[in-house]
Amino acid sequence: MWHFRSFPRGLTAILTVLLFISPAFSQDNHRNQKKEIKKITLADSVVLALKNNLDVRSAFLDRIVQRVSLKVAEYGFQPQSSLFLSGQINSLYSDPGRSTGGNQGATYAASLLIPTGGRFGFTWDNRANKTEFSQDAVYSSSWNLSFTQPLLKGGGIDAEGVEVATASLKIARINEEQNVLFLKSTLISIINSTIQTYRSYVQAQRQLEISKRSLVTTKQLFEVNKALIEAGRMAEVEIVQTEADIANRELGILQAENSVESTRLALIQILNIDKDTLFEPVEETEVQVKPPPFDKAMAIALNNRPDYIQALRNVETVKLNFIAAKRNRLWDWSLQAGIERGVSNSGVGSTLGSVGNLGKTNWNIGTMLTIPIRDLTIEQSYISAKIGLEKANLSLKKMEINLGIEVQNGIRDVGIKFRQVEMAKQATILIKKKLEIEQEKLKVGRTTNFQLLSFQNDLVNAQVSELGAVIDYLNGLTSLDQTLGTTLGTWGVEVKKEDDEIKLLGPDKKVSR
Repeated sequence: MWHFRSFPRGLTAILTVLLFISPAFSQDNHRNQKKEIKKITLADSVVLALKNNLDVRSAFLDRIVQRVSLKVAEYGFQPQSSLFLSGQINSLYSDPGRSTGGNQGATYAASLLIPTGGRFGFTWDNRANKTEFSQDAVYSSSWNLSFTQPLLKGGGIDAEGVEVATASLKIARINEEQNVLFLKSTLISIINSTIQTYRSYVQAQRQLEISKRSLVTTKQLFEVNKALIEAGRMAEVEIVQTEADIANRELGILQAENSVESTRLALIQILNIDKDTLFEPVEETEVQVKPPPFDKAMAIALNNRPDYIQALRNVETVKLNFIAAKRNRLWDWSLQAGIERGVSNSGVGSTLGSVGNLGKTNWNIGTMLTIPIRDLTIEQSYISAKIGLEKANLSLKKMEINLGIEVQNGIRDVGIKFRQVEMAKQATILIKKKLEIEQEKLKVGRTTNFQLLSFQNDLVNAQVSELGAVIDYLNGLTSLDQTLGTTLGTWGVEVKKEDDEIKLLGPDKKVSR
């Protein structure tokens, strides 16, 4: 599996740092948070988001209901039984007088649906009846075992080897796989949102530092200007430009501080921690990572992208619906068979003993054929299922085409953005040298104050551009990771259908799929 890592390696390191910073994230200690700033890495943020984010918790709560839905579908092919108990007192009037009696009943019923669509049914009925309480009770017991097997509609095996009766169960199992894939997509979305918000916070912090440094430089230039004016080597009017530039720098600092606070709160919202938490982000390294060639990258994406795998499973589901709809166009012809035995006696023991005598049972076997005449709803269901299958295949093909374009764009984008980082760094170095030369020229009166301020602005813009290029490159790697479907593997997150919470293996551990 291809993936990049631009964060501290090893789950042990992550959890160690997490334990170290956890007091800063306790709501009970929020007063101390304002006094102490803790370091937080990108890996720390991802771990906190996976543990605390409310959308993640909600997704795992949904999984509880979804697993129950699968159990209900599987229960349909397990033995099902019920016990019915009844009792009644009767008072009947007839000439020459009234009789008062009662009856009690106990019935046990069971059924079993088998994969061929056939159904076994068993009923055991026991009754005790007294027409008059002063008389002995009459006991009756009977049982019935039946079997019905559809031979055409609703049963049997399709030409493609699919057991039509179990199509609903197979669909339920596919839906369970879909639910797990949806959970993975949710986790990937949370991870990517955390990463991008964290980097936005880093970018805002660094832009604030650049603004503060530029203000210090401009104030230093202001002092130089004052010295030159006092020495008669600069016109007094030229210092106005420096004062205006100081005002602009101070305004820029206010805007940068507002951006820092805004991105901090956005990150806190994702991490679901106390809003008064203060922390200092740790910058990532922008080491060049070479993506795999297109063919390999495409194979990785086809094997790992949750949305693509969901599309494959959707085709399977629609195909099963189509097979069932096609089978339901046939006539309803079924085989029916049954055996039964019933006795009535004045004693409970003799009654139950007689009902168990198989030699005196009744039996029956036969068939029933139902021929629908001009039932358009059957044809409507078939056509709808057929068109649905064709559309699902078209949608899958379209996704494969779009996925190929995404992978190709992602690979190219990462390469270009790394070159942009290199060029931005080089531009910053050259502009810094140009400014240093201009500062020396100002000391000997060979340049103007306006020109020097212009070069200072160029340096600030270059530093901001370099910072933006680095963030764009790192985000490009994150986007490619998402495109290939390897985000969870990169961060060592394992998701299984029986899990009720996140399992972190660590970023260097292999995730089973």
